[in-house]
Parts: sequence; C-alpha cells; structure tokens
Amino acid sequence: MLLVTCAMLAFAGNSILCRLALAESAIDAGGFTLIRLASGTVTLVLLTLAMHPKTSFSLSNWQKSDFFGALMLLGYAAAFSF
Repeated sequence: MLLVTCAMLAFAGNSILCRLALAESAIDAGGFTLIRLASGTVTLVLLTLAMHPKTSFSLSNWQKSDFFGALMLLGYAAAFSF
C-alpha cells in the first residue's frame, strides 16, 4: 500500500509540474512532449543496459506489441501536452 501511495503521489506531482510548465508558456507543447519522450527513452535504455548488459537493441528483437505500446505512449503524451 505504501508503494502504491508513493507512486500515485509521484504521478500527481509530475502532472502538476507538467501543467505548470505548459501554463507559463515556458515551452511549447511539441517541444515539451519531445523532451519527455527523449528523457524517458534515455532512462529506459540506461536501466536496461544496467540490468541486462548483453541486450541487443536491434529492431528484429521487437514484437508487434512493442510497437503498439510505443504508439500508445506517443498518443498519451501528445494528448496530455496538447
């Protein structure tokens, strides 16, 4: 229960900070989305390399569900930002 509460508070804090950044016109929605997705990509790559150093990132290792998940994430990020 504690971990779920911490995760929900982190999501809420992220949402508030994102809305503040967009509301103050500090950055446009497209640039904001690009930075969010790029930083998430870098973080996931670093975590994957740390946990599985022999992992290959070739497209042949991807499944159809991986591409669908990536498109869904892009849709979510775009809808949230715009």
